[in-house]
Amino acid sequence: MSSKLFLYSQRIPLYLGNKNICLCSSNQKGHSHWDNIAKTKTTKDQEKAKRINTYSKRIFNAVKEGCDPNLNKKLAKVMEEYKKESLPMETFNKLLDRHKAEAEAKKQKGE
Repeated sequence: MSSKLFLYSQRIPLYLGNKNICLCSSNQKGHSHWDNIAKTKTTKDQEKAKRINTYSKRIFNAVKEGCDPNLNKKLAKVMEEYKKESLPMETFNKLLDRHKAEAEAKKQKGE
């Protein structure tokens, strides 16, 4: 009695006498160290981008009342919450500058 050995997923039998041998090819896709890092980083970056986008909208609404956080309580509150979430202040300042410019452009068009 002889046993059959199938190579990979092809149906090619090999006769090896009375020995029962089973070879399975295992393809470990997605198990590389760098793939795991990339997946984790992508997920975290997407969450961070969502939070920044939310704050961008809040900054835009707050800038309508004034651009100085010392005078605008709404903007100061948004800035404080932004700092608590440990998001980069450089991004906050860029968003603030962009929304200031947009607000000034709207005022000039309206006047």
